[in-house]
Amino acid sequence: PESPERLARTLFVGNVAIAVAKERKLQRSLRALFEAHGVVESLRFRSLVAGDKVVSKQVAYITRDTREERIACNAYVVMADADDALKAAEAIN
Repeated sequence: PESPERLARTLFVGNVAIAVAKERKLQRSLRALFEAHGVVESLRFRSLVAGDKVVSKQVAYITRDTREERIACNAYVVMADADDALKAAEAIN
């Protein structure tokens, strides 16, 4: 389980275009959007569905093999500081 301190630094980002999860350049752009407000500790994508049902979601993400009919996923941005997370949420929301 996540610590309460880490949860306070974590931002949920919904309806992220699936292309962002697939392309490093777009991931860097998303990260830069949040880095304008502080240090980003990590960026994770969730709600990805593997194109091939035999592989795990993690393998699907690594190989960029997700279902084509999916147009969006979710992301979690973990900031290094809770105050920066609050500033980013207020500025971007």
